[in-house]
Amino acid sequence: MRFTAIRDSYSVTETLCIQDFFAKPSWSAGLAVLGYHRISKRFESQYLHFDLSDPVDKRHVDQLKQGWKDAIRMASIVVNDLDFDGFIFRDYFAPEHNMYENNENEGSPYLGFVFWLKNDWGGRCVPVGQETPDTDVEIAYQVNEVVSDSPRSVAHMCDQGYLRLAVSEVQCEALGDTVSTRMQVLAGILIHEWTHFDRIGADAVGHHITDAANGYGPLAVRALNNEKKLLNADNYHWLALEAAEDTSRDRAIAAILTTQDVVRATALFSNGPGGDPVIGVTELNSCD
Repeated sequence: MRFTAIRDSYSVTETLCIQDFFAKPSWSAGLAVLGYHRISKRFESQYLHFDLSDPVDKRHVDQLKQGWKDAIRMASIVVNDLDFDGFIFRDYFAPEHNMYENNENEGSPYLGFVFWLKNDWGGRCVPVGQETPDTDVEIAYQVNEVVSDSPRSVAHMCDQGYLRLAVSEVQCEALGDTVSTRMQVLAGILIHEWTHFDRIGADAVGHHITDAANGYGPLAVRALNNEKKLLNADNYHWLALEAAEDTSRDRAIAAILTTQDVVRATALFSNGPGGDPVIGVTELNSCD
């Protein structure tokens, strides 16, 4: 996974990319998505050659582990909360690619066969600060391997990837009102790379999920034809990001309305001396 100097009119420092979710390997087509309640019981990815006594290595492993949790939660939102007849899904996939409904989302047992290596074994990363407007910059990459008849994914996160936030670190006011690269989080990188793992992506849709030319970013992925959308990792990435962000906004608004109703009711029936309310409506921050 990488970003390029020009992509959806964003600068190289703004453009990251990613996304994907998976479910029952027996599905012959459509989207593969993990159900959080099931996949949380499955294997966690492996982290190799990191020195946990080194503060930087320890922080990177912690980031990858938190990203794993965030990615599973994002996948759960896609499975449980997304309206598959709505505009968000239709922006990223054709209607006939909806394989979520009427299926039991058991999650993939193969995440335990995703190995994140500390070292840039492919020599594909560019040091932070040495990026140029004229070059592609890798964020992360992976390859499919078979060891003792067991398929596995060997992956590496470049330093630029570790600059991405965890979901809990994203500030609502920073998201803006439209889908943009400001929504990107570390979990999205994991989702993107997971879809390239053939035991997850290819087993779900029948073909290797790749990176289409001009197939990165929230605007470019929507412009792909339907066949390319199904096999482009970033479509899964951006579907998950937008679904999670949209659901979070709805939940935040609902929580605010509910809380304000309770506060108003309490103020109405809990007056102090002189009829003054004991409490009043408080200001609550939200992603509205």
